[in-house]
Formats: sequence, C-alpha cells, structure tokens
Amino acid sequence: MKLSSKLLDVADNDDEKTSAQIVASIDDLLIQIFLCLPIKSLIRFTLVSVQWCSIISSHRFCVLRNPSPNPADGLIFECPRFGYQSTPHIYNSNSHILFLNKSIMSSPFRKINSAHDPWRRSVEILHSCNGLLVCGCMRDPFDRKYYIYNPTTKQYSKLPQIQPDRAVSKTICGMFLAFDPSKSPDYKVVCVSELGDWYDPRFQFEVYSSETGSWRNQGKPFTADVDFKDGVYWNGAVHWISFNNTGKSIYFNPDDHDDQILPKLMPTPPILGGLDCMRRRYFGESCDHLHYIDFYVCRMRNVELDEFNNVVGRRTFFSEYEFNVYEMKRDYSEWFVKYKVDLSDVVSKRDRVFSICTVVRCKKDEDSFIVLGMKRKIIRYNLGYKTFENIYEFHGYENHLLYHVETVPMFQYIESLYSV
Repeated sequence: MKLSSKLLDVADNDDEKTSAQIVASIDDLLIQIFLCLPIKSLIRFTLVSVQWCSIISSHRFCVLRNPSPNPADGLIFECPRFGYQSTPHIYNSNSHILFLNKSIMSSPFRKINSAHDPWRRSVEILHSCNGLLVCGCMRDPFDRKYYIYNPTTKQYSKLPQIQPDRAVSKTICGMFLAFDPSKSPDYKVVCVSELGDWYDPRFQFEVYSSETGSWRNQGKPFTADVDFKDGVYWNGAVHWISFNNTGKSIYFNPDDHDDQILPKLMPTPPILGGLDCMRRRYFGESCDHLHYIDFYVCRMRNVELDEFNNVVGRRTFFSEYEFNVYEMKRDYSEWFVKYKVDLSDVVSKRDRVFSICTVVRCKKDEDSFIVLGMKRKIIRYNLGYKTFENIYEFHGYENHLLYHVETVPMFQYIESLYSV
C-alpha cells in the first residue's frame, strides 16, 4: 500500500488527529525520515518512545542505515598522553576514534572501562568486524573477561566463560568476530586455543553464537604455521596468513558445523625475502575485498654474510616506497595485484618510516584510498588519482621522540546501530 493511501485511511478513521500524530503512527514514513538523520540523533531518538526505539533498533532499519558491505568511517587508536606507550594496543580513556572526514572523537571506551574495570587498567581490542568489536578486559590476566562492544551506541555484552579442559592445557591465541549483517542479525565469535605443550602445539576452534548464547568446540584439533593474532573476516570465514614461505595460509567458516572439519587451505600471498631491519605488512578487508601488502620501509643492501648468515662488514640502508596491493579472488584461486603504489612524492626523507593503517575501497574504484601513519600525522593517499592529503596531525608531542603513529595498531571503525 502506498504511503499516500495510508495517510488518507488514517485521516478518515480519526479526523481529530493532527498531521504530526498521523506521521508518527506510520512506521514506513518514520523509517524514511530517520534514514536522513545523523546517527547521534538516532541514538537520542530511541529514548522518545517505545515505537521509535523499536524502529531504530530493528535489524531491518540497521541494514537500511548501514548497507553491507560498508567502508570504514574511521580508525580507533590510542593517542599518547605522556609520550611513548609500551603497549599501544591497550585502549583506555585516552583512546580516540579518528573519522576519515578529519574530525576526531575521544574516549569511546569510557563506559566499558568504568563498568567492568574499576581500576581503569584498560581494554584491549582484539578484532573489529562490521561495526562491532571483540575486546578483552586486562584487569586479571588469569581470569580475562571478553566483551562484544558497539562503540557507536556504547552497548556491550559480556561473553560467557570458556570452560577449561581438564584433560589438556589450553591457551587462548585469539578471538575473532564473524558478523555479516546482510545475512543475519546474529554474530559469532571464533576462539583459537592452543592445546598441549609448546614443542607439540595443536589448535582448536571454539565458536560462540549470539543466537544460542553458548560456546561449542567446532572441528578437530589441527596444526598450523600462521600468526593467530591477525585474523580477518571475509567471504563468510576468518582468514590467517602464514608469513613463512614454507607455511600454509588457512581459513575457517564458523557456520560449518561438521565436528570433523579442519581449516581449509588458501594460497599464501607473495612474501618478500631477504634481510630487513624494518618491515611492514598489512592484512585486512574493506567492502568485501581481502587485501595484503608486504614492503620494506628500511632495508639493508650491499650486505656481506658469514657462514651463519650473520651480517659482517659494511652495510648501507635504503627505503622502498613502491609496493603492490594484492587482492584475493573470491574462489581462492590466487592473489592478484590490484594496485601499484609509489609513495616517493608522499614520504619525505625526514618522515620516511610509515605504515599502512587501512585500505578503504569505495563504490567507485578510483575513489579508493590508503590511510598511512607516519610519525605524528595520518595521511590519506588516493589510489586512483595518486593524490594525498593530511587527515590529522598530532600536536604537543614534539618532545616524545619515541612515539610514532606508525607503531600504533589501528582498527576499522564503522558507524552502526546493531545490537549486541
């Protein structure tokens, strides 16, 4: 039924209703109005009435407001207050969200800190996925608590404790979110645990489902040569890269409930070899594209090695500002070069050390860009037009010589209203 006919029907049934009352009684019309409002206003409007709260919190409206796939709106990072941070991935009341439109918002973690960490030690972000974060509370290293957190709405949900296995020792290697709002309002958390002794490591997947509210073992124990700290959710699965040329990269689909399943293999991207003293890698997802970057920011050349591969004699250093952005094909057949990047005009001799904060894909491919971190500034480099601009520059840290933006882990921030 069209909105105009709805308006007539409501008016005929009750002539005494005002126009505002008529509008407020039609959910479809309210949805169209709400879609034009900024997200801060929508959060406040959830307090107006039960009806408005129900509409704004519904999965249907959340998908309309933030269609998936959605590019990152900003980056979450720790801004130093007293110079160098020994653990820069720890987020407390000094953490910030840097929006890619050059604005900045501070302290998105105040609520979860004050509620569950009265000593304000900190919260550690473990993984981000489509607007939600999985975080670990560092209050007690022997009894860590994990939360799913929406930094936009400040809502959080505590994950139930993972039951220990009396038969074998278990160490948690990583927690990863699997959340695709275009398919389901429910999310899953993939926990990778190391079983047994360090000299014979085996790993086990455990999966938490927000639908059931419980953990379950999934698949058989397995061996792997990957870094389980850096997992990326893409194409319905969590992926891990092997940085060893002889290793095998893997991925795991938490929706596969076969108890005998093992992680599947995928091609390992081109790994740079040779000696290096300062190397940077990036592995991430944007708008349903999986990317990998590997490059040297400072490398030794004219190097002489002894029989034990130790550096002897004179050596010189040079910087590499050219690298490839690789993308994985959806059928996992291969990595291919999506972009060739040359930052010679971007990186000055003074600020030659840099890192890739994130790769952001846009609807128009020529609008896609890379966010770079170097010393006390963050730069946006357009991959299509080869142009760049400063997004943000940190002032007041000139004397903190040990602190550099390029050393700080950053996580994608996507505005969302999804419930946790």
